[in-house]
Formats: sequence, structure tokens, C-alpha cells
Amino acid sequence: MDKKTAGLVDGARRAIYIQLGSQSQLAERAINGNCLIVAYPDAPHDDIIKHGGGDDAVIDGINSLPSVSSKDKGVLRDFYTERKAIWITFWDMRLWWTFAKGGVTAQPDAIEGELKRRGTTGWSCESLRGDMLYLHNIGGVFKIGKGTMRPVHGVPENDESRFSYLRNLILGEKTLGRTNDEVEKAKVMISRLDGNQLEWFTEVLFNEMEERRVSPVGGTQKDIDMVMEKGNRTLTFIQVKGRGNVGNWAQFVRLAYRFHKTAAGESRRVKFCFVYNESPPKSQGNLDLSGLAAFTKRIQRGEIRGAKMDAEHQGFYADNLRAVKLFEKGESKVSVQSLGREELARMAVKHGLSDWLRKRVG
Repeated sequence: MDKKTAGLVDGARRAIYIQLGSQSQLAERAINGNCLIVAYPDAPHDDIIKHGGGDDAVIDGINSLPSVSSKDKGVLRDFYTERKAIWITFWDMRLWWTFAKGGVTAQPDAIEGELKRRGTTGWSCESLRGDMLYLHNIGGVFKIGKGTMRPVHGVPENDESRFSYLRNLILGEKTLGRTNDEVEKAKVMISRLDGNQLEWFTEVLFNEMEERRVSPVGGTQKDIDMVMEKGNRTLTFIQVKGRGNVGNWAQFVRLAYRFHKTAAGESRRVKFCFVYNESPPKSQGNLDLSGLAAFTKRIQRGEIRGAKMDAEHQGFYADNLRAVKLFEKGESKVSVQSLGREELARMAVKHGLSDWLRKRVG
């Protein structure tokens, strides 16, 4: 292990994701050239350094740019002045990381306008212990979304934080070193799963409960991700979401309600299960039938900001309440259940799936 680089990683308190060009088309040039690259045609390099090359002068130059948004000015300030952060990007199915060094230069580019370049200590897609940092082994921790640059939030002392996970991945150290309780460990690991991994985990979990998938991968209907079967006794329809908001839960309950009204000939027990990778949203109440009923009534009373009630919406939420009432009384042909991160973690430990999670995102 390179002790100097390990010291930089260990001492870092920030990390920044940089998208190297639209669709990362500048990534190969940047990685092979050991540099960071951004393109801001409306932020000429000469205007940024017009007051001088020191950090304060550069920041003054950036702040004085007339046609650049506040968000983009923040990007440029980090690009020009940040010296201690870990920089990461995604390319070629791997996570790459480096540290910035030196000043910024710029040159015209036929496609991007003006490319601003800054040197690096050299890009790597391996941990300091030599493990390849494949994206499919990292999960959905770094949900970057759109944008040229984004911070990776968190602190090293918190196993649940994205920054702690990234730092320990690069160091090649345990990423659950501060979490002792097995359920809490499973909860942290589940939080790291991306959408495909969460669906895979859900299938494995239901397999442990002797349910087998009967729907083709990618071949189920829009609102259902998989259908599981337990012998000839039980049929389970499952929807998997990254986030568990009341809107998703309401649509899922209405789907189960439609099945109740149309599947009178189904002789097996039918279950609908909503799986989501979050703890229950406190501001909206738990994702259960009573929570959905309370939230729906608040919308109808106009207590939820922006919920303007027209005839169509009134009918929608009235149907929700009818469905909830039916399910709460146990008078439906189907049952509905929601499984958030905490419940999934308890089930993972109970059914011996901690090692399965650890091999992927632990």
C-alpha cells in the first residue's frame, strides 16, 4: 500500500463526484491524461483569473461571472481551489478516484467550447489493497443524478454515510467497522443496494421463505416487478421501489383493490407486497394501511400543501379509503403488506442473508 496516498485518503474529509463530460465522453481523455476536465463556455478561464491566481482572487473572479448560475459557480470554485477532497468518477463499469494537484489551464475545444483542465495524482480504479472497484459490487450508494459535480456526503465515523463507505472502499478496509448489531449491519448494507440489487435481494429473501419466482425477468406488467408462488397455495405480487412514498403505496393498494374486484375465480391465497429501500418516512406516517388512510384524509381536508381537489382527485382518494377499509376489515380476497428497510433487515438476519449482502455491498 502506498503510505503517502493512504494518508491522503485517510485524512480526507470531503469527496466530490465529477461527470467528465456529457455522458462521460471526456472520461477516457481525463483518466489517461491524469487530469480533471470541465467545460463551461460561459465562464472563460481568463475572466476567472483576472484578479490573480490565488484562491481568494480566483473565487472573486468566479463570483463576478455575470452569466453563470450560483450552482455552477460552486462547481467552478471546487474545481479551481479544492486540494484535499477525493475526486471520483464512473467510467468503463468502474469507480475511479484521484486527488487534484496544481493549477488550472484552459484550451478551446471544437465540441465543448473551452475545456478547463487541472492535474491529478493519477486516476485509479483499484483499492489501495488491489481490489478492482467494479460498480456492480458497490451498489447504489452514490446516487449522483444529473450535474457536472456533486459532493459525496457524510463523515468517516458513520458507517451509514456515503463518504465513509467510499473512503473505506478505497482504503480496502471493512466498511462496517463501527456497526456491531447484526440487524443494524443488515440495514446499512440494504441501504447500499441499487435498484437491480434490491430486486435480486427481494427474490432471494422470498426464496428463503419457500416462494419461487414464476414471472420472467423483465417480463412482468408495469406495476409489478415479480410474481412469486408457494406451491399451489399462495401467489405473491411484488413491487420494488427505491423510495417508499405515500403516492407509490397508494397506487399499489389500488392495484391490489382492482385485483380483489376482478379475480373472484382465484382459488389460492393472494398477497401484494410493496418493498422499498427506506425507513418509514416520518413526515408522512408509516407505510401501512392506517398511515395511508390518515394521509388520504388529510389530503381530502386540504391539509397537505398543493393538494388541490378537483372531482377526479376526490374520486381517486375516495377509492383509496374504500380499499383501505376493505383491507383493514380483512374482507378482501387479497392481503397487502409493505416492507421497508428496517423490516427487510430483520428478515435478512432471520433468514441468514447477511453473508449474501456482505459479498455484494459489505
